Amino acid sequence: MQHNQIITNAGLIEVSMEMGYLESPEIRQSEALFRQLFESHSAVMLLVDSDTGQIVDANQAATSYYGWPIKELLQKKIEQIDTDASVLSTASEKRRFSAQHRKADGSIRDVEVFSSTINIQGKVVSHKIIHDISERKQFEALTEFRVRLIELAESASTEELLTFTLDEAERLTGSTVGFFNFISDDQTLILRNACSSCSKLDNCGHAIHPTVIKSGISDDVLIHQRAVIHNDYSTLRHCNIEFVEHKEAGRELIVPIVRNGLIMATLEIGNKPFDYDEDDIRLATILSGMAWDIIAKKYAEESEQKMQEAMQYTQKMELIGQLAGGVAHDINNVLTSILGHAELVLDDIHHTGPHNESLQNIHSSAIRAARLIEQLLAFARKQMMQPIILELDAAINDLYIILQEVVGEGTTIRLNPDSDHAKVLIDPSQLDQVITNLCVNANEAIEATGSIDIVTAVTKVSHSDCYAGHPCQTPGDYVMISVIDTGSGIEKSVLPHIFEPFFTTKEFGKGTGMGLSTVYGIIKQNNGYLDCKSEPGKGTSFIIYLPRFTGEVEQ
Repeated sequence: MQHNQIITNAGLIEVSMEMGYLESPEIRQSEALFRQLFESHSAVMLLVDSDTGQIVDANQAATSYYGWPIKELLQKKIEQIDTDASVLSTASEKRRFSAQHRKADGSIRDVEVFSSTINIQGKVVSHKIIHDISERKQFEALTEFRVRLIELAESASTEELLTFTLDEAERLTGSTVGFFNFISDDQTLILRNACSSCSKLDNCGHAIHPTVIKSGISDDVLIHQRAVIHNDYSTLRHCNIEFVEHKEAGRELIVPIVRNGLIMATLEIGNKPFDYDEDDIRLATILSGMAWDIIAKKYAEESEQKMQEAMQYTQKMELIGQLAGGVAHDINNVLTSILGHAELVLDDIHHTGPHNESLQNIHSSAIRAARLIEQLLAFARKQMMQPIILELDAAINDLYIILQEVVGEGTTIRLNPDSDHAKVLIDPSQLDQVITNLCVNANEAIEATGSIDIVTAVTKVSHSDCYAGHPCQTPGDYVMISVIDTGSGIEKSVLPHIFEPFFTTKEFGKGTGMGLSTVYGIIKQNNGYLDCKSEPGKGTSFIIYLPRFTGEVEQ
Protein backbone atom coordinates (compact mmCIF):
# COMPACT_ATOMS: atom_id res chain seq x y z
CA MET A 1 0.00 0.00 0.00
CA GLN A 2 1.40 3.45 -0.90
CA HIS A 3 0.09 6.92 -0.08
CA ASN A 4 -0.08 9.31 -3.04
CA GLN A 5 -1.16 12.94 -3.14
CA ILE A 6 -3.33 14.28 -5.95
CA ILE A 7 -2.54 18.02 -6.09
CA THR A 8 -5.20 20.24 -7.60
CA ASN A 9 -5.30 23.93 -8.45
CA ALA A 10 -7.61 24.52 -5.53
CA GLY A 11 -6.46 22.33 -2.70
CA LEU A 12 -5.05 19.06 -1.48
CA ILE A 13 -6.81 15.75 -0.91
CA GLU A 14 -4.85 12.76 0.35
CA VAL A 15 -5.97 9.40 -1.01
CA SER A 16 -4.59 5.95 -0.36
CA MET A 17 -4.47 3.82 -3.48
CA GLU A 18 -2.53 1.01 -4.97
CA MET A 19 0.20 2.13 -7.36
CA GLY A 20 -1.05 -0.03 -10.16
CA TYR A 21 -4.59 1.34 -9.84
CA LEU A 22 -3.29 4.91 -10.01
CA GLU A 23 -1.28 4.19 -13.14
CA SER A 24 -4.30 2.94 -15.05
CA PRO A 25 -4.78 5.18 -18.14
CA GLU A 26 -8.55 4.95 -17.77
CA ILE A 27 -8.36 6.15 -14.17
CA ARG A 28 -6.03 9.00 -15.04
CA GLN A 29 -8.34 10.07 -17.90
CA SER A 30 -11.39 9.91 -15.60
CA GLU A 31 -9.62 11.94 -12.92
CA ALA A 32 -8.53 14.56 -15.46
CA LEU A 33 -12.09 14.84 -16.75
CA PHE A 34 -13.47 15.27 -13.20
CA ARG A 35 -10.83 17.90 -12.40
CA GLN A 36 -11.66 19.78 -15.59
CA LEU A 37 -15.40 19.69 -14.85
CA PHE A 38 -14.88 20.75 -11.24
CA GLU A 39 -12.60 23.67 -12.02
CA SER A 40 -14.33 25.01 -15.13
CA HIS A 41 -17.97 24.48 -14.18
CA SER A 42 -19.95 27.72 -13.88
CA ALA A 43 -21.76 26.48 -10.76
CA VAL A 44 -20.21 27.36 -7.39
CA MET A 45 -18.67 24.18 -5.90
CA LEU A 46 -17.05 23.45 -2.56
CA LEU A 47 -15.53 20.33 -1.01
CA VAL A 48 -15.91 20.40 2.78
CA ASP A 49 -14.49 18.09 5.42
CA SER A 50 -17.63 16.67 6.99
CA ASP A 51 -15.97 16.19 10.39
CA THR A 52 -14.32 19.61 10.82
CA GLY A 53 -16.24 21.79 8.38
CA GLN A 54 -12.94 22.87 6.80
CA ILE A 55 -13.15 23.88 3.14
CA VAL A 56 -10.62 21.61 1.40
CA ASP A 57 -11.30 22.55 -2.19
CA ALA A 58 -13.15 25.17 -4.25
CA ASN A 59 -13.52 25.86 -7.95
CA GLN A 60 -12.92 29.12 -9.81
CA ALA A 61 -16.63 29.96 -9.78
CA ALA A 62 -16.56 29.80 -5.97
CA THR A 63 -13.66 32.24 -5.64
CA SER A 64 -15.36 34.65 -8.06
CA TYR A 65 -18.70 34.38 -6.26
CA TYR A 66 -17.49 34.74 -2.67
CA GLY A 67 -14.78 37.29 -3.48
CA TRP A 68 -11.92 35.67 -1.54
CA PRO A 69 -8.69 34.49 -3.21
CA ILE A 70 -8.39 30.70 -3.29
CA LYS A 71 -5.74 30.57 -0.56
CA GLU A 72 -7.89 32.63 1.81
CA LEU A 73 -11.03 30.64 0.97
CA LEU A 74 -9.27 27.35 1.81
CA GLN A 75 -8.40 28.71 5.27
CA LYS A 76 -12.06 29.08 6.18
CA LYS A 77 -14.60 26.72 7.66
CA ILE A 78 -18.07 26.48 6.19
CA GLU A 79 -19.63 28.09 9.30
CA GLN A 80 -17.64 31.26 8.54
CA ILE A 81 -19.62 31.51 5.30
CA ASP A 82 -22.93 29.93 6.21
CA THR A 83 -24.86 32.18 8.62
CA ASP A 84 -26.63 29.10 10.04
CA ALA A 85 -24.11 26.45 11.00
CA SER A 86 -26.92 23.96 11.73
CA VAL A 87 -27.34 23.29 8.01
CA LEU A 88 -23.93 21.62 7.73
CA SER A 89 -24.36 18.33 5.95
CA THR A 90 -23.36 15.25 7.92
CA ALA A 91 -25.78 12.81 6.33
CA SER A 92 -24.64 10.18 3.91
CA GLU A 93 -27.45 10.76 1.40
CA LYS A 94 -27.91 13.69 -0.98
CA ARG A 95 -29.59 16.72 0.52
CA ARG A 96 -31.07 19.99 -0.79
CA PHE A 97 -31.69 23.00 1.45
CA SER A 98 -31.79 26.79 1.54
CA ALA A 99 -29.28 28.90 3.44
CA GLN A 100 -27.72 32.33 3.61
CA HIS A 101 -24.05 32.74 2.72
CA ARG A 102 -21.77 35.62 3.57
CA LYS A 103 -19.45 37.04 0.90
CA ALA A 104 -16.12 38.82 1.27
CA ASP A 105 -17.73 42.29 1.07
CA GLY A 106 -20.00 41.44 4.02
CA SER A 107 -23.15 41.03 1.94
CA ILE A 108 -25.55 38.18 2.67
CA ARG A 109 -27.01 36.17 -0.22
CA ASP A 110 -29.83 33.65 -0.27
CA VAL A 111 -28.57 30.37 -1.71
CA GLU A 112 -29.82 26.86 -2.43
CA VAL A 113 -27.32 24.15 -1.55
CA PHE A 114 -27.20 20.72 -3.19
CA SER A 115 -25.08 18.60 -0.90
CA SER A 116 -23.83 15.01 -1.23
CA THR A 117 -21.18 13.06 0.63
CA ILE A 118 -18.18 11.32 -0.92
CA ASN A 119 -16.33 8.58 0.94
CA ILE A 120 -12.67 8.55 -0.05
CA GLN A 121 -10.80 5.68 1.62
CA GLY A 122 -12.86 6.09 4.77
CA LYS A 123 -12.72 9.92 4.73
CA VAL A 124 -16.15 11.57 4.39
CA VAL A 125 -16.10 14.72 2.26
CA SER A 126 -19.17 16.83 1.50
CA HIS A 127 -19.55 18.01 -2.10
CA LYS A 128 -21.64 21.19 -2.22
CA ILE A 129 -23.10 22.91 -5.28
CA ILE A 130 -24.36 26.41 -4.43
CA HIS A 131 -26.97 28.29 -6.47
CA ASP A 132 -27.71 31.96 -5.73
CA ILE A 133 -31.49 32.35 -5.36
CA SER A 134 -31.51 35.91 -3.99
CA GLU A 135 -33.48 37.32 -6.93
CA ARG A 136 -36.08 34.56 -6.64
CA LYS A 137 -36.42 35.15 -2.90
CA GLN A 138 -36.71 38.89 -3.47
CA PHE A 139 -39.43 38.37 -6.09
CA GLU A 140 -41.36 36.15 -3.66
CA ALA A 141 -40.94 38.76 -0.90
CA LEU A 142 -42.09 41.59 -3.18
CA THR A 143 -45.14 39.62 -4.28
CA GLU A 144 -46.05 38.87 -0.67
CA PHE A 145 -45.44 42.53 0.25
CA ARG A 146 -47.81 43.79 -2.45
CA VAL A 147 -50.58 41.39 -1.39
CA ARG A 148 -50.18 42.42 2.25
CA LEU A 149 -50.14 46.13 1.36
CA ILE A 150 -53.41 45.79 -0.56
CA GLU A 151 -54.97 44.06 2.44
CA LEU A 152 -53.74 46.77 4.83
CA ALA A 153 -54.99 49.58 2.58
CA GLU A 154 -58.57 48.70 3.52
CA SER A 155 -58.17 49.87 7.11
CA ALA A 156 -54.69 51.37 7.64
CA SER A 157 -53.81 55.06 7.26
CA THR A 158 -51.37 56.43 4.68
CA GLU A 159 -48.71 56.85 7.36
CA GLU A 160 -49.13 53.24 8.49
CA LEU A 161 -48.83 52.02 4.89
CA LEU A 162 -45.69 54.10 4.38
CA THR A 163 -44.16 52.79 7.61
CA PHE A 164 -44.93 49.21 6.53
CA THR A 165 -43.24 49.93 3.18
CA LEU A 166 -40.14 51.38 4.84
CA ASP A 167 -39.90 48.46 7.26
CA GLU A 168 -39.92 46.06 4.30
CA ALA A 169 -37.30 48.14 2.44
CA GLU A 170 -35.07 47.99 5.51
CA ARG A 171 -35.54 44.23 5.86
CA LEU A 172 -34.78 43.44 2.23
CA THR A 173 -31.66 45.63 2.09
CA GLY A 174 -30.34 45.16 5.62
CA SER A 175 -30.84 48.85 6.49
CA THR A 176 -31.80 50.23 9.90
CA VAL A 177 -33.28 53.67 9.11
CA GLY A 178 -35.88 54.67 6.55
CA PHE A 179 -37.87 57.76 5.54
CA PHE A 180 -40.60 58.51 3.01
CA ASN A 181 -40.62 62.07 1.72
CA PHE A 182 -43.14 63.88 -0.49
CA ILE A 183 -41.82 66.42 -2.99
CA SER A 184 -43.48 69.79 -3.64
CA ASP A 185 -44.91 70.54 -7.09
CA ASP A 186 -42.06 72.93 -7.88
CA GLN A 187 -39.60 70.11 -7.10
CA THR A 188 -37.75 72.19 -4.49
CA LEU A 189 -39.09 71.14 -1.08
CA ILE A 190 -38.73 67.77 0.60
CA LEU A 191 -41.58 67.15 3.03
CA ARG A 192 -40.99 64.30 5.45
CA ASN A 193 -44.20 62.28 5.63
CA ALA A 194 -43.29 59.04 7.40
CA CYS A 195 -40.42 57.10 8.90
CA SER A 196 -39.77 53.43 9.59
CA SER A 197 -40.40 51.69 12.91
CA CYS A 198 -36.66 51.76 13.66
CA SER A 199 -36.42 55.48 12.88
CA LYS A 200 -39.29 56.22 15.27
CA LEU A 201 -36.98 55.15 18.08
CA ASP A 202 -34.68 58.02 17.06
CA ASN A 203 -35.49 61.74 17.13
CA CYS A 204 -36.39 61.60 13.44
CA GLY A 205 -39.69 60.10 14.55
CA HIS A 206 -40.15 62.60 17.38
CA ALA A 207 -42.89 65.21 17.36
CA ILE A 208 -40.29 68.00 17.62
CA HIS A 209 -38.68 66.99 14.32
CA PRO A 210 -39.54 69.44 11.50
CA THR A 211 -41.33 68.16 8.43
CA VAL A 212 -39.48 70.34 5.89
CA ILE A 213 -36.09 68.79 5.13
CA LYS A 214 -33.22 70.50 3.32
CA SER A 215 -32.19 68.63 0.20
CA GLY A 216 -28.54 67.87 0.97
CA ILE A 217 -27.47 64.89 -1.14
CA SER A 218 -31.04 64.70 -2.47
CA ASP A 219 -30.11 67.45 -4.96
CA ASP A 220 -28.98 64.86 -7.50
CA VAL A 221 -32.24 62.98 -7.03
CA LEU A 222 -34.32 66.11 -7.65
CA ILE A 223 -32.24 67.47 -10.53
CA HIS A 224 -31.48 64.28 -12.45
CA GLN A 225 -34.46 62.18 -11.32
CA ARG A 226 -32.23 59.24 -10.51
CA ALA A 227 -31.36 57.17 -7.49
CA VAL A 228 -28.38 58.25 -5.40
CA ILE A 229 -26.04 56.07 -3.35
CA HIS A 230 -23.88 57.70 -0.70
CA ASN A 231 -21.48 55.23 0.94
CA ASP A 232 -18.95 57.78 2.23
CA TYR A 233 -19.55 58.14 5.97
CA SER A 234 -17.26 61.15 6.42
CA THR A 235 -19.33 63.44 4.17
CA LEU A 236 -22.79 61.95 4.63
CA ARG A 237 -25.59 64.42 5.35
CA HIS A 238 -27.96 62.76 7.81
CA CYS A 239 -30.17 65.62 9.02
CA ASN A 240 -29.96 69.39 8.70
CA ILE A 241 -31.65 70.11 12.04
CA GLU A 242 -28.77 70.76 14.41
CA PHE A 243 -30.80 71.14 17.58
CA VAL A 244 -32.26 67.63 17.36
CA GLU A 245 -29.82 64.86 18.27
CA HIS A 246 -29.71 61.79 16.02
CA LYS A 247 -27.94 58.48 15.89
CA GLU A 248 -24.93 58.52 13.59
CA ALA A 249 -25.60 57.52 9.98
CA GLY A 250 -23.22 55.46 7.87
CA ARG A 251 -24.60 55.02 4.36
CA GLU A 252 -27.64 56.20 2.45
CA LEU A 253 -29.69 55.28 -0.61
CA ILE A 254 -32.40 57.58 -2.00
CA VAL A 255 -34.76 56.35 -4.71
CA PRO A 256 -37.16 58.73 -6.53
CA ILE A 257 -40.74 57.84 -7.49
CA VAL A 258 -41.33 59.52 -10.85
CA ARG A 259 -44.75 59.94 -12.47
CA ASN A 260 -45.45 62.04 -15.60
CA GLY A 261 -41.99 63.55 -15.54
CA LEU A 262 -42.23 64.76 -11.92
CA ILE A 263 -40.79 63.31 -8.74
CA MET A 264 -43.76 62.59 -6.51
CA ALA A 265 -41.82 61.23 -3.53
CA THR A 266 -38.55 59.66 -2.44
CA LEU A 267 -37.82 56.53 -0.43
CA GLU A 268 -34.72 56.96 1.69
CA ILE A 269 -32.97 54.14 3.56
CA GLY A 270 -29.68 54.10 5.41
CA ASN A 271 -27.16 52.46 7.73
CA LYS A 272 -26.72 49.23 5.78
CA PRO A 273 -23.70 47.46 7.34
CA PHE A 274 -21.90 47.39 3.97
CA ASP A 275 -22.02 49.44 0.79
CA TYR A 276 -25.22 49.94 -1.20
CA ASP A 277 -25.03 48.83 -4.84
CA GLU A 278 -27.07 48.67 -8.04
CA ASP A 279 -28.93 45.62 -6.76
CA ASP A 280 -30.22 47.69 -3.82
CA ILE A 281 -31.36 50.40 -6.24
CA ARG A 282 -33.25 47.85 -8.34
CA LEU A 283 -34.90 46.31 -5.30
CA ALA A 284 -35.86 49.65 -3.68
CA THR A 285 -37.16 51.02 -7.00
CA ILE A 286 -39.45 48.03 -7.56
CA LEU A 287 -40.71 48.10 -3.96
CA SER A 288 -41.36 51.87 -3.90
CA GLY A 289 -43.11 51.70 -7.28
CA MET A 290 -45.41 48.93 -6.06
CA ALA A 291 -46.18 50.85 -2.90
CA TRP A 292 -46.82 54.22 -4.55
CA ASP A 293 -49.54 52.97 -6.88
CA ILE A 294 -51.49 51.71 -3.85
CA ILE A 295 -50.58 54.46 -1.38
CA ALA A 296 -51.23 57.37 -3.79
CA LYS A 297 -54.88 56.33 -4.11
CA LYS A 298 -55.22 56.06 -0.33
CA TYR A 299 -53.46 59.41 0.10
CA ALA A 300 -55.84 61.12 -2.32
CA GLU A 301 -58.84 59.73 -0.45
CA GLU A 302 -57.46 60.90 2.90
CA SER A 303 -56.55 64.31 1.45
CA GLU A 304 -60.09 64.87 0.22
CA GLN A 305 -61.46 63.85 3.62
CA LYS A 306 -59.01 66.19 5.39
CA MET A 307 -60.00 69.04 3.10
CA GLN A 308 -63.67 68.49 3.92
CA GLU A 309 -62.87 68.36 7.64
CA ALA A 310 -60.78 71.53 7.36
CA MET A 311 -63.63 73.35 5.63
CA GLN A 312 -66.09 72.21 8.28
CA TYR A 313 -63.71 73.27 11.05
CA THR A 314 -63.22 76.69 9.43
CA GLN A 315 -66.97 77.19 9.10
CA LYS A 316 -67.44 76.15 12.73
CA MET A 317 -64.79 78.61 13.94
CA GLU A 318 -66.28 81.36 11.75
CA LEU A 319 -69.68 80.84 13.38
CA ILE A 320 -68.15 80.83 16.86
CA GLY A 321 -66.22 83.97 15.94
CA GLN A 322 -69.34 85.77 14.76
CA LEU A 323 -71.17 84.80 17.95
CA ALA A 324 -68.21 85.76 20.14
CA GLY A 325 -67.77 89.09 18.34
CA GLY A 326 -71.44 90.03 18.70
CA VAL A 327 -71.58 89.06 22.36
CA ALA A 328 -68.27 90.80 23.06
CA HIS A 329 -69.51 94.11 21.68
CA ASP A 330 -72.69 93.97 23.76
CA ILE A 331 -70.80 93.04 26.94
CA ASN A 332 -68.20 95.71 26.17
CA ASN A 333 -70.93 98.37 26.16
CA VAL A 334 -72.18 97.17 29.55
CA LEU A 335 -68.64 97.08 30.98
CA THR A 336 -67.98 100.61 29.72
CA SER A 337 -70.99 101.82 31.67
CA ILE A 338 -69.94 99.87 34.81
CA LEU A 339 -66.38 101.19 34.66
CA GLY A 340 -67.54 104.77 33.99
CA HIS A 341 -70.01 104.89 36.89
CA ALA A 342 -67.56 103.14 39.26
CA GLU A 343 -64.88 105.74 38.43
CA LEU A 344 -67.35 108.63 38.88
CA VAL A 345 -68.43 107.39 42.32
CA LEU A 346 -64.80 106.78 43.36
CA ASP A 347 -63.91 110.30 42.33
CA ASP A 348 -66.91 111.75 44.24
CA ILE A 349 -65.96 110.02 47.47
CA HIS A 350 -62.27 110.69 46.85
CA HIS A 351 -61.51 106.94 47.22
CA THR A 352 -62.58 107.01 50.88
CA GLY A 353 -65.67 106.02 52.77
CA PRO A 354 -67.28 102.76 53.85
CA HIS A 355 -67.95 101.54 50.28
CA ASN A 356 -64.55 102.37 48.81
CA GLU A 357 -63.19 98.77 48.96
CA SER A 358 -66.31 97.33 47.31
CA LEU A 359 -66.19 99.94 44.57
CA GLN A 360 -62.50 99.20 43.97
CA ASN A 361 -63.30 95.49 43.64
CA ILE A 362 -66.10 96.31 41.17
CA HIS A 363 -63.67 98.44 39.16
CA SER A 364 -60.90 95.77 39.15
CA SER A 365 -63.31 93.00 38.17
CA ALA A 366 -64.69 95.12 35.33
CA ILE A 367 -61.14 95.73 34.03
CA ARG A 368 -60.39 91.96 34.08
CA ALA A 369 -63.63 91.35 32.23
CA ALA A 370 -62.69 94.02 29.69
CA ARG A 371 -59.40 92.23 29.02
CA LEU A 372 -61.30 89.00 28.36
CA ILE A 373 -63.51 90.91 25.93
CA GLU A 374 -60.36 92.13 24.14
CA GLN A 375 -59.29 88.51 23.73
CA LEU A 376 -62.73 87.59 22.42
CA LEU A 377 -62.53 90.42 19.92
CA ALA A 378 -59.09 89.19 18.86
CA PHE A 379 -60.52 85.70 18.33
CA ALA A 380 -63.43 87.19 16.36
CA ARG A 381 -60.87 89.18 14.31
CA LYS A 382 -62.47 92.50 15.21
CA GLN A 383 -59.51 93.85 17.11
CA MET A 384 -58.03 97.17 15.96
CA MET A 385 -54.55 96.73 14.54
CA GLN A 386 -51.74 98.86 13.10
CA PRO A 387 -49.69 96.60 10.78
CA ILE A 388 -46.17 97.51 9.67
CA ILE A 389 -43.52 95.71 7.62
CA LEU A 390 -41.32 93.57 9.88
CA GLU A 391 -38.27 91.44 9.17
CA LEU A 392 -39.40 88.29 10.91
CA ASP A 393 -36.09 86.96 12.24
CA ALA A 394 -35.09 90.36 13.65
CA ALA A 395 -38.50 90.84 15.32
CA ILE A 396 -38.28 87.44 17.05
CA ASN A 397 -34.66 88.03 18.09
CA ASP A 398 -35.82 91.21 19.84
CA LEU A 399 -38.28 89.10 21.87
CA TYR A 400 -35.66 86.64 23.12
CA ILE A 401 -34.77 88.28 26.45
CA ILE A 402 -38.42 88.88 27.37
CA LEU A 403 -39.40 85.31 26.47
CA GLN A 404 -36.59 83.83 28.56
CA GLU A 405 -37.72 85.89 31.55
CA VAL A 406 -41.34 84.81 31.05
CA VAL A 407 -40.56 81.05 31.03
CA GLY A 408 -38.05 81.15 33.88
CA GLU A 409 -34.83 79.24 34.54
CA GLY A 410 -36.22 75.71 34.11
CA THR A 411 -36.91 76.16 30.41
CA THR A 412 -34.38 77.06 27.72
CA ILE A 413 -35.48 79.21 24.78
CA ARG A 414 -33.53 78.45 21.58
CA LEU A 415 -33.90 80.56 18.43
CA ASN A 416 -33.24 79.04 15.01
CA PRO A 417 -33.90 81.81 12.47
CA ASP A 418 -33.85 80.56 8.88
CA SER A 419 -36.30 82.76 6.97
CA ASP A 420 -33.54 84.52 5.02
CA HIS A 421 -34.61 88.09 5.95
CA ALA A 422 -38.22 87.42 4.90
CA LYS A 423 -40.72 90.18 5.74
CA VAL A 424 -44.29 90.08 7.03
CA LEU A 425 -47.02 92.73 7.36
CA ILE A 426 -48.37 92.57 10.90
CA ASP A 427 -49.00 94.66 14.02
CA PRO A 428 -45.84 94.20 16.16
CA SER A 429 -47.90 93.95 19.34
CA GLN A 430 -49.93 91.13 17.80
CA LEU A 431 -46.79 89.22 16.80
CA ASP A 432 -45.42 89.64 20.35
CA GLN A 433 -48.75 88.47 21.79
CA VAL A 434 -48.81 85.35 19.59
CA ILE A 435 -45.23 84.25 20.34
CA THR A 436 -45.53 85.04 24.05
CA ASN A 437 -48.81 83.15 24.44
CA LEU A 438 -47.39 80.06 22.70
CA CYS A 439 -44.23 80.14 24.83
CA VAL A 440 -46.24 80.51 28.05
CA ASN A 441 -48.41 77.53 27.05
CA ALA A 442 -45.31 75.52 26.14
CA ASN A 443 -43.64 76.34 29.44
CA GLU A 444 -46.73 75.18 31.37
CA ALA A 445 -46.57 71.83 29.48
CA ILE A 446 -42.95 71.30 30.62
CA GLU A 447 -43.09 69.63 34.02
CA ALA A 448 -39.58 70.29 35.34
CA THR A 449 -36.91 71.25 32.84
CA GLY A 450 -37.03 71.34 29.07
CA SER A 451 -36.63 73.51 26.01
CA ILE A 452 -38.65 75.59 23.58
CA ASP A 453 -37.33 75.99 20.04
CA ILE A 454 -38.55 78.86 17.88
CA VAL A 455 -37.77 78.10 14.25
CA THR A 456 -38.44 80.30 11.22
CA ALA A 457 -38.43 79.29 7.56
CA VAL A 458 -40.00 80.12 4.22
CA THR A 459 -42.22 77.85 2.16
CA LYS A 460 -44.26 77.89 -1.03
CA VAL A 461 -47.74 76.34 -1.00
CA SER A 462 -49.15 75.09 -4.31
CA HIS A 463 -52.73 74.34 -5.36
CA SER A 464 -52.10 70.60 -5.04
CA ASP A 465 -50.70 71.11 -1.51
CA CYS A 466 -53.96 72.82 -0.54
CA TYR A 467 -55.95 69.94 -2.00
CA ALA A 468 -53.73 67.44 -0.18
CA GLY A 469 -54.71 68.83 3.21
CA HIS A 470 -51.93 71.38 3.80
CA PRO A 471 -52.72 73.70 6.75
CA CYS A 472 -52.62 76.63 4.30
CA GLN A 473 -55.76 76.62 2.19
CA THR A 474 -54.60 79.46 -0.07
CA PRO A 475 -51.62 78.96 -2.45
CA GLY A 476 -48.75 81.39 -2.12
CA ASP A 477 -45.45 82.24 -0.38
CA TYR A 478 -45.45 82.00 3.40
CA VAL A 479 -43.10 82.46 6.31
CA MET A 480 -43.28 79.75 8.96
CA ILE A 481 -42.85 80.20 12.70
CA SER A 482 -42.59 76.91 14.60
CA VAL A 483 -42.77 76.88 18.40
CA ILE A 484 -41.62 73.43 19.49
CA ASP A 485 -41.56 72.26 23.09
CA THR A 486 -40.44 69.13 24.92
CA GLY A 487 -43.46 69.12 27.22
CA SER A 488 -46.11 66.56 28.04
CA GLY A 489 -47.97 66.85 24.74
CA ILE A 490 -51.70 66.98 24.03
CA GLU A 491 -54.17 64.12 24.09
CA LYS A 492 -55.66 63.17 20.71
CA SER A 493 -59.21 63.75 21.96
CA VAL A 494 -58.33 67.27 23.15
CA LEU A 495 -56.45 68.42 20.02
CA PRO A 496 -59.50 69.38 17.89
CA HIS A 497 -60.76 71.80 20.58
CA ILE A 498 -57.63 73.71 21.63
CA PHE A 499 -58.45 76.87 19.62
CA GLU A 500 -62.03 77.16 20.84
CA PRO A 501 -62.66 80.09 23.23
CA PHE A 502 -62.93 79.22 26.94
CA PHE A 503 -61.78 75.62 26.31
CA THR A 504 -59.17 74.60 28.86
CA THR A 505 -57.84 71.45 30.50
CA LYS A 506 -56.53 73.36 33.52
CA GLU A 507 -58.11 73.17 36.95
CA PHE A 508 -61.00 75.53 37.69
CA GLY A 509 -59.78 79.06 38.31
CA LYS A 510 -56.29 78.47 36.80
CA GLY A 511 -56.99 79.46 33.22
CA THR A 512 -59.51 81.29 31.05
CA GLY A 513 -59.08 79.15 27.93
CA MET A 514 -58.53 82.26 25.79
CA GLY A 515 -54.76 82.05 25.13
CA LEU A 516 -54.81 79.85 22.03
CA SER A 517 -58.12 81.35 20.91
CA THR A 518 -56.43 84.76 20.86
CA VAL A 519 -53.51 83.34 18.87
CA TYR A 520 -55.93 81.76 16.39
CA GLY A 521 -57.86 85.00 15.94
CA ILE A 522 -54.74 87.12 15.40
CA ILE A 523 -53.30 84.71 12.81
CA LYS A 524 -56.62 84.58 10.95
CA GLN A 525 -56.94 88.37 11.11
CA ASN A 526 -53.58 88.56 9.32
CA ASN A 527 -54.64 86.09 6.60
CA GLY A 528 -52.47 83.36 8.06
CA TYR A 529 -52.92 79.75 9.12
CA LEU A 530 -52.15 77.78 12.25
CA ASP A 531 -51.37 74.08 12.72
CA CYS A 532 -50.60 71.96 15.76
CA LYS A 533 -48.88 68.57 15.97
CA SER A 534 -48.57 66.74 19.25
CA GLU A 535 -48.38 63.35 20.93
CA PRO A 536 -48.75 62.66 24.64
CA GLY A 537 -45.29 62.47 26.19
CA LYS A 538 -43.56 63.59 22.99
CA GLY A 539 -43.94 67.37 22.99
CA THR A 540 -45.96 69.79 20.90
CA SER A 541 -45.25 71.79 17.78
CA PHE A 542 -47.30 74.88 16.81
CA ILE A 543 -46.65 76.02 13.23
CA ILE A 544 -47.75 79.49 12.11
CA TYR A 545 -47.98 80.41 8.42
CA LEU A 546 -48.06 84.15 7.63
CA PRO A 547 -48.16 85.55 4.07
CA ARG A 548 -44.69 86.62 3.00
CA PHE A 549 -44.65 90.34 2.22
CA THR A 550 -43.06 91.15 -1.14
CA GLY A 551 -44.89 94.27 -2.35
CA GLU A 552 -45.50 97.84 -1.32
CA VAL A 553 -47.37 98.66 1.86
CA GLU A 554 -50.76 100.36 1.49
CA GLN A 555 -51.61 103.26 3.81
